Amino acid sequence: MSTQDTQQRSRLDITPDVLLHIIEAADGLSQINLALAYPEIFLQPAFDIFVQDAEKQIRRYNSSSRTPVPFTEMFDSLPLLLVAIENDVDVHVIDRILKACMSVCPTSVDGIWGEFYTALPPPLTVAAAMGKTQVLFLLLEMGADPTRRCGNYIFPTRFLANRHCQLEGSNHDECVYYGPAMDREQPYGQDTYCLTPLMAALAKGYGLDTAGSTQALALEDCAMVLYGKGARLPLGDIFSFEPFLQQMVNLTRAEFVRFTKGILDSMIMNPRIPSNSRYIDYEHTLHGLLFDSCFTQKSDDNREMIEYLVDMGGLLVEDTHRYMCCAAATSARISHWETATYLVDKTREEGHSFDFRKFSLRFRGCTLPYVQAVYRLMQRGNHKVDGVEVSTERLHCLLLKSAMEARIRPAVQWLRDQGCMLPITANS
Repeated sequence: MSTQDTQQRSRLDITPDVLLHIIEAADGLSQINLALAYPEIFLQPAFDIFVQDAEKQIRRYNSSSRTPVPFTEMFDSLPLLLVAIENDVDVHVIDRILKACMSVCPTSVDGIWGEFYTALPPPLTVAAAMGKTQVLFLLLEMGADPTRRCGNYIFPTRFLANRHCQLEGSNHDECVYYGPAMDREQPYGQDTYCLTPLMAALAKGYGLDTAGSTQALALEDCAMVLYGKGARLPLGDIFSFEPFLQQMVNLTRAEFVRFTKGILDSMIMNPRIPSNSRYIDYEHTLHGLLFDSCFTQKSDDNREMIEYLVDMGGLLVEDTHRYMCCAAATSARISHWETATYLVDKTREEGHSFDFRKFSLRFRGCTLPYVQAVYRLMQRGNHKVDGVEVSTERLHCLLLKSAMEARIRPAVQWLRDQGCMLPITANS
């Protein structure tokens, strides 16, 4: 008998109690690695480590059936299915673990072990929050519920609707609100802090520093898949907005450009959106999304979203007290000068006139290209200051004075080269 055959025989002769000691001494990821390294030991039909873990989870939660509060989960006691998803284990291995779990407990696909509420997030929520598209497809194919809810463990609650749920510490299918019952006739009036898989993807996207990264695109893919499976967009935190606009604001703040385009492009043929109290028109929706995108972009890099909304008809200027009157001024106010410069040029191209009082150069880091764009816009004429029409020369004078007060030396020099000058007074 060869040495290899002897080693193989010794492995297979390990007694079950020894196997149990080996497993109990290892954390979840180590258990998965052991199973993959020695399948002839740890995945044999009589002792499948994945089946053993599923049975252990059922025993744990059934033993807590008399306790009104779900377990507080520790990492070393998490089901191997969640451990695999969280640790980038290959999707084929996750498929094997999931099938083993469902053979013992069919509801494990939704993170439910036994008949008692658990504090575990559903596997679909974990996959969506991590941007694991392949795992998401696998779980949905195996029957995972895309609307299942769990506690908001990802993002500050201000991202979501302003309502608490009595079950927010557990995995549940329908929220139970604190306080008086909500109006069931209101289709968008029942959001809580609790996360669905789609909300988890949005929250993670909103928390990223930049748009367009590989992780951001993966999160957006997950969100789009879930939306296509019937998951509903959550309400936002701007309660003065109509419900549909609140939902869309969540997409623009997560900077999910493709998702936003998919919904708005489909509405072109039906530009009136059903709302709780009235109909809001398409133009109003674009206008609200454009201003919110300008004001909330994480860095000066959300141009694809802003350019799309402008091209679709988002109003650059509107006389209303609800928003600032100019999208460019909104971007300048938070020192996003590239976006502000683009919007000033677009405002000029579309022939808008407005009050230049909104164009302050005193915000941090004002750039020469922005001043040049404002100068070009002034050249068109027919503008106002404090509601009074003024000449182009007067506007240039005000722009130079503002640049001097803000100490933007390159802009001051450039404006003087263009012939701008301050008026000569009797005290000069």
